[in-house]
Amino acid sequence: RYKDFDIVFTYPPSTMFYRKEKNIDSMGNLLMLTGKYLNFYFKPSGNYSFRSLFSINRKYIKNKKAQHLDGSRETRTKNLSDRYYLNFWDRRFLRKLAKRKTIIVIIDDVSSTGGTLLACKKTLKDFNVETLLYSLAH
Repeated sequence: RYKDFDIVFTYPPSTMFYRKEKNIDSMGNLLMLTGKYLNFYFKPSGNYSFRSLFSINRKYIKNKKAQHLDGSRETRTKNLSDRYYLNFWDRRFLRKLAKRKTIIVIIDDVSSTGGTLLACKKTLKDFNVETLLYSLAH
């Protein structure tokens, strides 16, 4: 069953947290707390992990206001490819996983336009991974 592939649970980091507009990266905190309970379901396989894969481009944080304040779908989904990147260690981690089938599960707390999830998915385009996108609220 789960022994044939690896599963990585991850999330987009909060730009509001990095701008110091809130004091916790809520999705990251929730995923790490939930990980304890998911261990119960995936323990037989051992081929899963919880990891913060994405880093936020500091220029993006400095030059853009919070996405939820930006108005229309067009302005909220424009230039999202510049928002996230994979650092050296995360790229190395994904290359190592590429030897087997790998599923990256990206979980976001809110999805109104889907721009954040799509930006994260585009960041993974150079890797041989399947991506699943989930949102806790719509």
